[in-house]
Amino acid sequence: AVIYAIAACYSFINEYIVQGHILSWRIIGAGNLSNPLLSSHFYGVFSAFLIAYFFSIKRNWKKDIVLGVLFFCMMTFVLLTGSRTPLLGLGAVLAVLLLMHRSKHLLFFFFASCGLAVVYLILNFDLLVLRGLSYRPEIWSITFEKLELKPLFGYGFGTGIHIESEQLKRIFVDTHSIHVGFAYHFGLFGFIIWLGFLLSLVKIYLNNKASFIAQLGIVLLTYGVFAGLTEGTSIITRPKEVWFLIWLPVALLFAAEFIQIRATAADKEQCCY
Repeated sequence: AVIYAIAACYSFINEYIVQGHILSWRIIGAGNLSNPLLSSHFYGVFSAFLIAYFFSIKRNWKKDIVLGVLFFCMMTFVLLTGSRTPLLGLGAVLAVLLLMHRSKHLLFFFFASCGLAVVYLILNFDLLVLRGLSYRPEIWSITFEKLELKPLFGYGFGTGIHIESEQLKRIFVDTHSIHVGFAYHFGLFGFIIWLGFLLSLVKIYLNNKASFIAQLGIVLLTYGVFAGLTEGTSIITRPKEVWFLIWLPVALLFAAEFIQIRATAADKEQCCY
């Protein structure tokens, strides 16, 4: 998170001071971050992490200041990308955290965030609302029409996506939804397995609610699932943003479960002795 905060500051300076872009310019991160939406996913994941970390550990004023500065850098970057998808994910994260902790401080943070979101929407109405839904409904509609030809098992993993819209006179090679993409590749059976997998991860969290690793995992998974509603195509990819959105929280939840299994086994062994 510290490294990404430093990278965010570098991007601020590069985009708005060195290159002289105005603040309405959609920022793009450094390195291999090639577009605003991709950039927002990475910084959105770290924003979710910082919120979960802040409300899940014992803190002091020094740590509060550090976490506050890091979170400010992350959220500023996310807002400057102009992307709406991470905002949906972060909203879901706050709702899950409220169910997890139910603290007055978190409730205050939730309502303060809602108030700031309303102000941000008013100030950036053209950017956020008048852009429409970026062809998402059209893409999904055509995808489901193609899926009707192979509903049970889909088109198979690795199959290229070719979504042609005669009305828009455009060809799309991305479903712009992890979940729709999963259904396209693996069909109804695969999608049911995917939902079952997500529910099993929720069960792992419920079995390990006291574990900070499990809490962090379910928060990041919530962000990934909701951010993936309107972006992405496949969860089985080379290293890219979906590893942060899905596989990182999956790894954390599995780690919490393995720790619990080892602890239980150790207790049984000690009782035997």
